[in-house]
Amino acid sequence: MEALHHIRDVTFREDSCQICTGSLPQVMATCRNFAIGAFRHVGHVNMTHARRHYRNDARRLRALFDL
Repeated sequence: MEALHHIRDVTFREDSCQICTGSLPQVMATCRNFAIGAFRHVGHVNMTHARRHYRNDARRLRALFDL
C-alpha cells in the first residue's frame, strides 16, 4: 500500500493538493487510483511516463478507455 501512496504523492502530487472540503479528497484519491489502474491495465509500469503520454492527447485518452 505504501507504494501506491508513493505513486499518488510523487506522480500525482496528492500531498500538495489543496482540495480539503467534504468528500472531495476521497473522490480525488479514487480518481487517481482509477488512473493508475487504467495505466497498469494497458501495460504501463512508469506512471510518470504514462501521465505524459496521455496528458495532451485526447485521442490517446479516449483510446485508453475505449470510447
